[in-house]
This record gives sequence, C-alpha cells and structure tokens, in this order.
Amino acid sequence: MELGLLAYGAYLPVRRMQREAVASTHAWFNPGLKGLGKGERTIANWDEDAVTMAVEASRSVLEGQDRDSISALWLASTSLPFRDRQNSGIVGDALRLEPSAMTLDVASSQRAGTTALMAALRGNGEGASLVVASERRATKAGSTQEMTYGDGAAALLVGQGDVVARLIGARTEAVDFVDHYRGADGEFDYAWEERWVRDEGHMKIAPRAIAALLENTGVASDSITRFCYPAAARGVAAKVAQAAGLPNESVADTLQSVVGETGAAHPLLMLTLALETAEPGDRILVASFGQGCDVLLFEATDAIRRRPRSRHRCTNREGPDGRKLRSLHYAQRSCHGGAGYSCRTRQSDRAKHPLAQPGNDPTDDGRPLHHLWHQSVPPQEPDLRKPPRMWRSRHAARRRVL
Repeated sequence: MELGLLAYGAYLPVRRMQREAVASTHAWFNPGLKGLGKGERTIANWDEDAVTMAVEASRSVLEGQDRDSISALWLASTSLPFRDRQNSGIVGDALRLEPSAMTLDVASSQRAGTTALMAALRGNGEGASLVVASERRATKAGSTQEMTYGDGAAALLVGQGDVVARLIGARTEAVDFVDHYRGADGEFDYAWEERWVRDEGHMKIAPRAIAALLENTGVASDSITRFCYPAAARGVAAKVAQAAGLPNESVADTLQSVVGETGAAHPLLMLTLALETAEPGDRILVASFGQGCDVLLFEATDAIRRRPRSRHRCTNREGPDGRKLRSLHYAQRSCHGGAGYSCRTRQSDRAKHPLAQPGNDPTDDGRPLHHLWHQSVPPQEPDLRKPPRMWRSRHAARRRVL
C-alpha cells in the first residue's frame, strides 16, 4: 500500500478585513502601508482561536471517516491559546477521537505545519494520523504584519491505502536564520528587514533544500506541476522557483490578496488548494521557510478524481437585487479524498440572502446549496444588553469543551 494523503480540508473565518481601510487609517504616520493596501485578509471572530479553527478544519476531513482508526493527532501553530495545557488534547476531545490516540503540539516555527506532516509520514504505523495546522496571530496596529497576516486552518489525513496523493520524498534543513521572532513575553512578532530576509534567507536556504530533494528522489525539476511556497513578500516564490530551476507556470498563488499569510498553516492551506485542481500524475512540491526549510513532494493518484465537484468559486458578483456580493471563496464539503472548506455564518443571515433561496442562483443544479454568502457591507453592531440566544449557546458550549 502507498503512503500519502487520504483526505484534506481547511477552514477560513467568515470575516474579512479590507487592507485599503487599514492603510487609509494609518497613513498619517505610516504612508508606506498604501503599497500593501490591496485585497483583503481573513480575520477570526471574537470566539475563534487556533484550537476552534483546528476543530473546524478537522471536522471537514473526518466526515465519513472511521475516527477510531486514527492513531495520532498533530496540532501545529505558533499562536496556541494555552502555554501549559495540551491544545491538541482539546482538539482530540472535540473530535471524539479515541483516548489512546497520541496527541502532540508542534510550535515555535513557521515550519511547524510541514514538520508535523513530515513526522506523521515518517512515523506512520498502525492507523491513520491527523495533521492540523491553525493560526491566529496578533498584530500591532499600523504594522506590515497587520496587512499581510491572515487567520485560518488546514488539516490532512495521512496514512496508507487508497491515497489521493502519494509521498515521493521529503527533505528538511534546520538553519538558525532569524527572519522574525516573538519572545515568551512578547505579544507581537518582531520582523527583520524584508530585503535582507529575501536575499540571505529565502534565496539561499530554500533552493538548496529543493535541489537536494530533487536529487535524492531522481525527479526532474521541469516535471513539477505545482510549487507551493508561502511568502508574503511579493515575487519571492517566483524567485525561489527560478533559482531552483522550477517552471515559472508551476508557482502557485500565495492567496495573499484574498486570505493573507496564515503562518504555520499556510503551506498546508496551499497544498489543499493545489489538490483541489490537481489531475492524476501531477507532482506538487510544498516548501516552508522558517529557521530552515522543509520540502515535501507529492504525486496525485487516480483517487484524486473522486473529489467533489467544485462549485461557486467566484469572489465578486452581483446578486439578483443588484448588490455586490463576496463569496467565502470555497464551499463547505467533504468526502473521502476530498476537501472541505468550512465557513460558518448565522443561519438566519444565510436564509435571508437572495442567493440562499431555491431557484435564485443561476448556477444551482437542484442540489442543496452548500456555499455561504455575505454582503460586502459593515455588519450591524449587536445589542449587547440582550445577547442573541445563539451567542449564549456557543459560549456555553465552548466553556464546556475548555
């Protein structure tokens, strides 16, 4: 049996923050932010954190799966809510995994997601392993990080069997190159100069790790179909691909304009998106940078054809009433070997929207609509004197879990 990825999924918060609004607000003291004032970034709700988003991403992967067969749970993040409590144990309880399943937190590096994935692939024994990466990092107002960071989570089910993508090889290089850091008592990241990080970090470490992996596996660089390299700085992924001899057309979208950089979760998030559009035989190279570089090479199998058909991907369109609408980028769906991009919103808001009514969506094929829409207008301020019943129930449910 082949070793690789059995299923994949992700979660993106429903809320978006327009970068133009941030740039205009802080232009009086940091006019340089105007150069980053395009697009939007995901922003978690007040009751969301790295743990809750990890649960959402994992649920989309495990729907229809045998949860009793999962032998390990790896949770990767640099923004875990608890410092002296196992966060992965909370996720395991919320997912109703067997108590005998090993749980482990992986942190302290932007490579945490790929490192957890490599460890799960190397140590896979009996049963499958669930690898989840989730991130909700705090940012200082008016900083570059406030413009480029995003919140989200991605999950992968790893094991042997009818995989949708088999593992060809993996390579890691640990280099104590400090591009940014956050101390034990620090709330925000301290980042070094971007050009120096690009020239001395990305361009020297990542191509070397990629070349070593391709040499060890005997794979030609021009056979790579998709290259996933999360880098917030513009053009860095393309420069790394050029230095490693990869085709220019293989460079994947970093999702910076619609999601932002989701930290340790971003390599896995880009991998799930690459698998969504992959065909059998496509080779996907995933790399992450942070105090070194991790590189993994996968090849899509025939099982990738069984993923659910993608629907409603447009991100800017007019509804029947003429108002501009934005989609949540991906539908909520999951199956064996398929992705589940889960986006939550209030049922009452969804039911009121014209596109949620049967027959109003011109692309509807008669099946129940799984996509969720929200209007690109500021939400109304809630009446804090009488919180909605849903808020009380969600808060109580979370209090019971934590």
